[in-house]
Order: sequence, then structure tokens, then C-alpha cells
Amino acid sequence: MPSTAVANTPHTAPRLSLLVVDDEQHVRQLCSEVATQSGMRVTAVATAEQALGVLANSVIDIVITDLKLHESESDGLDLIRQVHENYRDIAVIVVTGYGSIDSAVSATRLGAVDYVTKPFRVEELRTRIERVAKAVELQQDNRLLREQLKNSPVLAD
Repeated sequence: MPSTAVANTPHTAPRLSLLVVDDEQHVRQLCSEVATQSGMRVTAVATAEQALGVLANSVIDIVITDLKLHESESDGLDLIRQVHENYRDIAVIVVTGYGSIDSAVSATRLGAVDYVTKPFRVEELRTRIERVAKAVELQQDNRLLREQLKNSPVLAD
């Protein structure tokens, strides 16, 4: 069952939503806390199958996934592939204890935008999440501005 946390900011609603996919509860919890402290709405699940269910029914901006999902029928690379094919605007960050150059290259080729190896420092994770969040927000703002320009009448001189 997915767990959801919402940032505790009194004046603004969370702008971005993040999905954490990891079979280790303590990693899900740590990633969720870091993202929540960064002002995001967070959902956390243990399997790729649960993640796909969340993606089908929720607006998600960023996914953090482990490569090895022992409780899943699919692994993290399969999830990255499916996210990239079906949800092109979602940024994917890989967090894995099985880091290698080959797995990093594979994840990047499938669409991951960042790659963090376990164990990681909390501050390193926070920095990476916030950097990806800024890129996602910029992309969303850019898309909105293009739509506004496309739909606005052209001003005459």
C-alpha cells in the first residue's frame, strides 16, 4: 500500500510530486523525508507494479527508483523504460546499492536523469533532488509559457 507525505509548509502547497520506489523501507522513508523537507508531495511504494499503479492514477513529476527491486516482478531498469515510454515528462533518479558504470549507462540510456549510489549522504540526495526539481519546474514553466504564447493574440505595432 502506498504511503503519502505532504510537505509541512504553512503558506504554499507543494508544487511538485515525487514517487519513491524502493524495496527497503528505511530507504523509502529517508528519500521521502528529504523530498518532503524540500517542499514536495511524496508517495512511496515498494514495487515497480505499485509504482505503475500510482503513475496511472496520479500526477507525478519525479520518480526515485532503486535498480534492484527484490519484491517486484520487474526491476528498476524495466520501470525506467516504462516511465520513459509512457510518461515522458517525468524525471527519473536512480538510487542503488549495485552501482556500476554499466548500470549507470543503462539507466541513463533508458531515460534516467541522475544516478546516486548507496550508501549516500543525505545532503547529496537533497542536492540531487533539488537540482532535478528545479529542472522539472523550469521545463513546466517553459511549456506553460509556450502554451500562453500560442493561445494569445499577436499584438500589432
